[in-house]
Amino acid sequence: MLRIEGLGLRDAQGVRRLDGIDLVVGRGEIVGIAGVEGNGQRELVAVLMGLSQSDSGSIVLTGEDITHLPTHAIMRRAIAVAPEGRGATRRGSRMRASCPICPSRRAQ
Repeated sequence: MLRIEGLGLRDAQGVRRLDGIDLVVGRGEIVGIAGVEGNGQRELVAVLMGLSQSDSGSIVLTGEDITHLPTHAIMRRAIAVAPEGRGATRRGSRMRASCPICPSRRAQ
């Protein structure tokens, strides 16, 4: 299970980009993140993948806190991203998270 609790992020200018994000992804689930451009989808994916560091909250995958792990370590734990625009008819960010306890859903 992937559990995100109270996730927050400020950009370099101090503007809050994520504020109190909570999300639970159960075993075998695939989740898409969609919304109007500028509403934080890219920022959420960047924090989830270790490309940006959150300033609050936590990301826990199958009981392990991965909030501040580097990207390569997160990818080894089978969290993957489907880049925005990939097969989409409109602009937008999409993310796929898969759990390591679900081998059929592991990242390629």
